Amino acid sequence: MPSFAAWIRGKLGSAPSPALERRIAELEARLRTLTADKPAEAAPAIVIEHLSIEKLVVEKLEHSNNFGALGIKELKGKLNIGVNHTGPIAAETLEAFLEGAEDLTGKGCGGAAAGGAPRPAAKSGVTGNGPSCHIRPKAL
Repeated sequence: MPSFAAWIRGKLGSAPSPALERRIAELEARLRTLTADKPAEAAPAIVIEHLSIEKLVVEKLEHSNNFGALGIKELKGKLNIGVNHTGPIAAETLEAFLEGAEDLTGKGCGGAAAGGAPRPAAKSGVTGNGPSCHIRPKAL
């Protein structure tokens, strides 16, 4: 890189005064020592502790799925929506449930699974005395 004095000689077409050349040389030397002594300082890190966003505007949202390109050869399994129970119910669990149902209704569920006789049919003209239980367990 040419010195500043050489640049001035080129622009002016004549040599500057010796005092000016000495001063320029001193300033260039001082500049070199200042830049060599200090390493490049990194910018201080910015830490954001709390950020509040009052309104978020999304101008454009592009969404794509490639399920059509997904080659599914075989699909197995179950889809459970809600509470689904599979398999036989243990006898103790079934008895405990039916006893609880008898306690709630005060009548029992009737039928052979509960250990009682079937409930007689309602007489005509008589309205029911409350809710009834219609649980029919599967044979174990």
